[in-house]
Amino acid sequence: MNNQTKINTTKKAIIDAFVLLTKQEKPCTVNDIAQAAHINRSTFYRYFENKTALIEDCENTIISKIAGIYHHVFTQENTDSNRKLAQNYLEKVLTIVEQNLDLLYVLFKKVDNSHFYVKFKELLAAANHRFLKHLLDPNGPLSQKEFELLINYRSSAILGSIEFWSYHPQEYSRQDIVNFIKVVSYRDLQNYQ
Repeated sequence: MNNQTKINTTKKAIIDAFVLLTKQEKPCTVNDIAQAAHINRSTFYRYFENKTALIEDCENTIISKIAGIYHHVFTQENTDSNRKLAQNYLEKVLTIVEQNLDLLYVLFKKVDNSHFYVKFKELLAAANHRFLKHLLDPNGPLSQKEFELLINYRSSAILGSIEFWSYHPQEYSRQDIVNFIKVVSYRDLQNYQ
């Protein structure tokens, strides 16, 4: 095993231990995390300054992946329709979410930090702004204030659906969430076109 692989494996073990212990509804310490990850406490501190730094790293990793999707979808020359771009973006975001449902459950429900929620919502709002700007008739019935409210409403609804899914991962599939968001989003848009 090369050095980078070992680093990635150890970091993943620490994060997995943190998620597992946090989901068990009892407080966990750095010692608890290190023990569950089968490492020494000093090894934990080589990766993270403290538990708060671990949480911030988890949040930043998720946000970076979603921001990467945003930049990939919007910076490439794309001939797809805006509706198809929106669907592609949503599918890719929900794939990242699906791969990290346990971690998202912890970040949404167990960690008292609204900063992550706000950053996630801002990324969704930026994507919604780009889609809606091109989908809606500029001379349509929406004022600028209503347009901003619609962006906020849609972003909050999508994030709320993702949060709900993280609480109920066994009951809902990624496709269930995609279908729900598509139906609700397009039904909303029909009212403004």
